[in-house]
Amino acid sequence: MSFLLQPFTELLGTFATSSANDKTLWLCILETLAKSFSSDDGGESRRESFIQHLKMLSSAFWRSDKLRQIAPLLVKQVPVCIRHGIAEGKTMLPSCLDALMEAVNDDALLKTINLDLLMHTRSDDVRLRTFTLTCSETLWRAHGGKLLGMSNMSDIHVPNVICRLRRGDDNIHS
Repeated sequence: MSFLLQPFTELLGTFATSSANDKTLWLCILETLAKSFSSDDGGESRRESFIQHLKMLSSAFWRSDKLRQIAPLLVKQVPVCIRHGIAEGKTMLPSCLDALMEAVNDDALLKTINLDLLMHTRSDDVRLRTFTLTCSETLWRAHGGKLLGMSNMSDIHVPNVICRLRRGDDNIHS
């Protein structure tokens, strides 16, 4: 992964900020990242003894510094999936975000991922708001224990968004 991190971050940034539309490349990047997060051989997300942790830390790739580089770019892919109408992305992106959250063990980064994801619910596009809530629900179901510290923020915002989506209210900024 060390050879792929820089090109992946550049490509994900390009997808998020421009009209790049190579759907196959986008899906391959997400799949590769998800598999890499899931199969990282150690790192901060494992619960071994301290000595085992130190031994494995030298071989683990996804440590906090690298996760901080890739996490914001992955969250910015939520609108990309909707903008380009990538049907496979609606299952791949939540899976990738799930694998990312599994690898993260830094409370500040967890909070940032959660908040950045929920910020997409402020979009004017109902499809984007709905998909964002789907991604958020996936993360909360899988990692609710980790995210529990951020529950005050989400408990206020998410039910408000759901209520407004049901009413068809386009003004969800409050």
